[in-house]
Amino acid sequence: MLRFIIFLFPAMVDVVIGTVVFVTNLRMIHSGAPAFDCTLPVTAWAFGHSFFSFFVARVNNERRAPFLITCGCMVMALGLLLLIFLNAPGMQLYWMLIVGLGSAFFFCSFQVFMKASDKDVHAGLVRSTALYGFAWSCGIAGGPFIASFVWGYIAPENGWEYCYWISLALLVCVAAATWPLKYYIDNLHRRVPEPAAAVCKPRVDYSRMPDLVWLGWLTAGIGCLSVALIRTIFPYKAGILKVSKDELGFIMALVSYSQGFFSLLLVKSRYWMYKIVPMMLFSLCGIIGMVLFWCGTTTWQFYLAALIYGVYSGGFFFCLVFHSLVHPAKSGKYVSWNEVIVGFTGIVAPLAGGYLVDVTGDRNLPFIIAAFLIVSIIAVQITTLRKIDPELIK
Repeated sequence: MLRFIIFLFPAMVDVVIGTVVFVTNLRMIHSGAPAFDCTLPVTAWAFGHSFFSFFVARVNNERRAPFLITCGCMVMALGLLLLIFLNAPGMQLYWMLIVGLGSAFFFCSFQVFMKASDKDVHAGLVRSTALYGFAWSCGIAGGPFIASFVWGYIAPENGWEYCYWISLALLVCVAAATWPLKYYIDNLHRRVPEPAAAVCKPRVDYSRMPDLVWLGWLTAGIGCLSVALIRTIFPYKAGILKVSKDELGFIMALVSYSQGFFSLLLVKSRYWMYKIVPMMLFSLCGIIGMVLFWCGTTTWQFYLAALIYGVYSGGFFFCLVFHSLVHPAKSGKYVSWNEVIVGFTGIVAPLAGGYLVDVTGDRNLPFIIAAFLIVSIIAVQITTLRKIDPELIK
């Protein structure tokens, strides 16, 4: 039960991130800004998150984690208040940078906090990876989903303000619950004998498997580029096609809901992460999803694209987390690089995509390039996975 309570924290904060990114991006689009400018708020958040993560890592430890989590929530809350009261479109860039600073505090510290809670929770690596993917994916999806109802139906004129207030309330709840949960975990650890941790043994011994974290980084790097394009360039394309705010929000949410629920289906995984055919099927889903975002002109085509692409993103995010944690001696360094990759692609993809659209006038070009990048990685995956001893993955 403790594990599920812990996973509510990233889910709730990712609802905030999903809401802020979606609403801020859409406000910039409605201001009539060009495609490049419309990507800047998301880029500012990604820069703040990835840049400040390096500094948080220097002070972060198990003892300080609850304090840093609370600080992160308060800093994000400050950014939201500035977005509400100083809401000129051009000022959003600075406030999104503050939100990125707060999310860096939260997510870097949360990983340490979650690890501390695992002393009494004897779950396998695969199950933890699947549940974490489900939690944060559904959280990210919840942002556009909530914004679609609030801004699209309840308050079409100023619903964006209500979206920010809802996000602010969630941050206060997380901050308020952090210390009571910390004391509960400490008391639980005192009651549970330490030797009990040896009772449960993993179903599969992954220690003999090759270290493929670099392949996870390469695959997820391409995947994160395409995800960032969907979150920033697709709303611009949808605006040109006159897709309503509520439908756009539902489409964006479906990408992450599909990703999250598919991650949950991977909870019984064993060796597919080391096999060619499953990896190729995931890549195929990514290619089909990108082609539909590229060629699509109707909402049902975009819904289908979101559903299929979510299967792909669920797969590559699972691989990213799994390969970075499967060898514990290296996991600390590997997890840090995961954050760098996610943040870096969140900066590069929107800027490059917006620039290409403005220069060429082709709103589909970024999706075309993303589809070809996914195709290009297949050869690397096949070459690498063919070298694995078949006896290891029976």
